[in-house]
Amino acid sequence: GIDNGGLARAHEYLPYPDLKFSPSEPNPQGQKYPEFLLSEVVPFIEDHYRVRGGPGNRTLGGSSYGAGAALFTVIAHPGSFAGLLLESPSVYASDYQLLKDAAAVHEWPRRIFIGTGTVQEPVEDVNKLAALFRQAGFDDRHLRVMVQEGGTHSEASWAKRFPDALKFLFN
Repeated sequence: GIDNGGLARAHEYLPYPDLKFSPSEPNPQGQKYPEFLLSEVVPFIEDHYRVRGGPGNRTLGGSSYGAGAALFTVIAHPGSFAGLLLESPSVYASDYQLLKDAAAVHEWPRRIFIGTGTVQEPVEDVNKLAALFRQAGFDDRHLRVMVQEGGTHSEASWAKRFPDALKFLFN
């Protein structure tokens, strides 16, 4: 439950410029996010809460720009998370640089759930991302893609898919 950055979310989450965002974010700081997460947030959680520590017990997720930040984190630090939840992932910035980065990754989390709706949602981008994971060897036991008919880019739609995501990611 990391704060979504509010009005600064594009600045905090994006690893690459998003010139389509209005106003555009030409100098995002999202490349710092993985280090912040792994050097500050994860140690705090593992030190202060009753959780099983270690990469094999961690799942990272996000929605929209947060999904892009989660994807960038597992690209930048392979082996740091066992699961990945991507809701309505924004991967288009800088001519799909996140997808280009992902194509070179050889170590992914064991299970990946991707969700999207069909109303003003990135269905085509989700399909590109899913194809990339399938090319990396993922099958239906390790990759779940849920396209919610009528789902929108909203917390309400993400919440409807969340129980299925949890069941899949945590078996």
